[in-house]
Amino acid sequence: MTLHLNDKKRQIITSSLSANQKEFLEDMLKRGRRTIFANILAKEKAVDGAGSATYDWELLDYLDAGPNWQNNSSLYCMCGRKLRYQYVVQNRKTNDIVRFGRDHFREHTGIPPRLANQIIKGITEIDYELDEILLKINDGWTLADEGIGQIPAGLPNDIQAHLDYEIPLLDRQISRLKKLIQVKMEQEQQRKKEALEREKQNRLSQTKNRSIQEYNSLSPIKRSSPLDEELEIGVIHFIYTWPESDFAAEDVCEFLVQEYDAPADRFSTGKYRIFGHVCIFLESLVKAKKIEFIRKDNLTMERFYHIL
Repeated sequence: MTLHLNDKKRQIITSSLSANQKEFLEDMLKRGRRTIFANILAKEKAVDGAGSATYDWELLDYLDAGPNWQNNSSLYCMCGRKLRYQYVVQNRKTNDIVRFGRDHFREHTGIPPRLANQIIKGITEIDYELDEILLKINDGWTLADEGIGQIPAGLPNDIQAHLDYEIPLLDRQISRLKKLIQVKMEQEQQRKKEALEREKQNRLSQTKNRSIQEYNSLSPIKRSSPLDEELEIGVIHFIYTWPESDFAAEDVCEFLVQEYDAPADRFSTGKYRIFGHVCIFLESLVKAKKIEFIRKDNLTMERFYHIL
């Protein structure tokens, strides 16, 4: 919860700011108040009807006579009452400008008390945001305090403006910035993932083309294998991509099922049904001196090979 400053403390901290920073904060407050005022009336007008003149008011300014307002304020309500805070609003249709304190919304504008209270509350919250910023300035706040290191490009205008003027971010801006950083990190990770996948597919494509060329050079051997031609190419593809020197026939079957959509049916023993056909083709590659047979496990019937 943000603490709220008294006039003296607010003035002390503000006096430490540069002229540009003071101007920026004043402009930020004005824009924030106008936005609150306009949004509340626009939302109500959309519900109540576009023809209602009650909601055609625009906040021009919100003036503060300062802590000594009772002695030297030049701000007055339309009723003649001296004010510290004065609302200056204009009717967009009639161009009438009225000045009043917060208690006379309805009397001078016709704005219902319910909406007037929402406007007052919203403007007060905007003013409290100034206290939040000033407290952070007083405490020497930095982005590092929020665990934020590298700032991404393409920041929202309001956040970028705070950074340009070396003004601390509001908590609500920090929350947005962290979400933005998270989104950009996820997007970057996705781009890297897609790039790696494209690179992988390019390598696989190149390897597959090489496998097809190698397969075409084995035409006398092809006729002795019961495997489909596409799966025979897949076996050669496996040999080019297998990361080790030795492999088992079951490894080849697994590769064909995953990469070449080979039938995944298995015998009751757990062996793939294509196991026998794969072994026949592997023996053809042994004869072609592409691989050599190492041994057979008589218990599992697994066959092991070495890549030459």
